[in-house]
Amino acid sequence: MSFRAYFSTDAYRDTLFELAMLFKTRIISFDDADQLQTIIGSMATEPSFWDQHCQVTAQKYGDVFRTSLHNIITSQTQEHFDVLRAFALVFVLELDLSTSEPISESLQIFKESTSAIFGNRSDRAGAIVKFGREQLPIAILKKILNSSEVGHIKNIDTAVKEADQKISKWDNALNEHKIQVTALKKALEEQQHGFNFVGLYQGFSDMAATVTRELDKKKERLVLFGALIFSPAVVDVALIITKNISIDTLSLQAMLSLGAISLTCTAIFLYFFRILLRDIDSKDAQLVQLRLRMSLCQFVQNYAKFASDIQKDNPETLARFESVIFSGIVGTQDKLPSTFDGLEQIATLVKNVRGN
Repeated sequence: MSFRAYFSTDAYRDTLFELAMLFKTRIISFDDADQLQTIIGSMATEPSFWDQHCQVTAQKYGDVFRTSLHNIITSQTQEHFDVLRAFALVFVLELDLSTSEPISESLQIFKESTSAIFGNRSDRAGAIVKFGREQLPIAILKKILNSSEVGHIKNIDTAVKEADQKISKWDNALNEHKIQVTALKKALEEQQHGFNFVGLYQGFSDMAATVTRELDKKKERLVLFGALIFSPAVVDVALIITKNISIDTLSLQAMLSLGAISLTCTAIFLYFFRILLRDIDSKDAQLVQLRLRMSLCQFVQNYAKFASDIQKDNPETLARFESVIFSGIVGTQDKLPSTFDGLEQIATLVKNVRGN
């Protein structure tokens, strides 16, 4: 709490120090002067303490008290001394009411003795003492009740209502945040589960792309070998036409040799054509299986959640999906002929033709 400075001002302190010096040198000598000297000395050495705890009295008698100090300095009369003593008593009374700690024993003695002496007097000093004993406590109470600190207490109902409104607003905001956090948590869980299936989908997609590229290359080779099957016959016809060779002029051995070579080449090209055709069928089967897995990965997440809700105690809920998803990629390769199947028969045929 801020307070107005009275005793802390330079003019006030100078006057208090001057008067304290007069008491100390015994220039001012009255009954109970030692007690008043103690109070004046404390006001001179601890002005902030007296300013803080004697605001009501200082506000009412501050200037008058300073005038009384000047009066006793310039004219040491009993009347001036009594008025000064009465003012000092009022300050001590407020100090006693304003502090939580009890006042010192010397101040307590000064308070009791001065109150007894001036309590029934009707002069100026008696009026000052009467104010301190009767009106000062009320003035202090009014000051406290009208302070800003107590004003907050007066408005406690309004403060409580505002606090309730703020708490209610915070609760609503907190509930909204909880809903948002729950939604985000659910979304993150779905993303986490979805990411696993996305990873599988991406893996199957990469495999399907590889198989597709291999399939395209094999189809190009298939077309090539399909054309080569007919190339021996085309070459034979071309030779006969370009060389003007007559079939009647050809010997039987030449015709057999030419036919054997054509048949051998045609058989070889047909064999590899068959190999490529079966390999293409196998790649097509693999591609179908990969695309099936990719399709399953797109909805298996929701299926797993549905199945776990319906059949929580059934450990085989996803068995069929797993058997498809994680099974090996197979085609009809077990039925494909080996690359060297039939070469022995072809070699025997060539040998017999040469023998003839």
